[in-house]
Amino acid sequence: MIYEISHRTLYRYSSLVLQSQNLIHMSPRDAVGQIVRNHSLLIDPAPNLRNEGRDAFGNPVVMLDIESPHREFLLHARTTVDIAPISPTNPPTGLFLDEGGQLDLARMHACGRDPADPLHPGK
Repeated sequence: MIYEISHRTLYRYSSLVLQSQNLIHMSPRDAVGQIVRNHSLLIDPAPNLRNEGRDAFGNPVVMLDIESPHREFLLHARTTVDIAPISPTNPPTGLFLDEGGQLDLARMHACGRDPADPLHPGK
C-alpha cells in the first residue's frame, strides 16, 4: 500500500526572533516493510545553514540555523511511502536493523529491548 503523507508544523512567536537553531525529526527512513519513495521538507524562512545526518538509532535528522528575523517558522514535510503487509507473527524490527539489514544488538540493549523477545519492549 502506498501512502502520501503531508505534515505541517507552524510556530508563531509573540515577538521577533532574530536567530533560531533547530533539530528536525520529520524525515522517515526505509525499514522492514517500509520503503520511502519520496520525501521533501519545506522550511520557511529558508535556513542559512542546513545539515542532514542520522541520530544514534539511524533516523534521519536535519539541523538548521536561521539567521533572518522572523515571527513564524514553517516546516512542511511531504512523503510517499510504500508499506508492505505485516504479519502478527513476524513483526517489523526495522528500528534495530543496521545498514546491512542485520539486527543491531547494541541498539536493542540501549533501548532496553530483549533481543530474544522482539514482541516485548523489555525494561
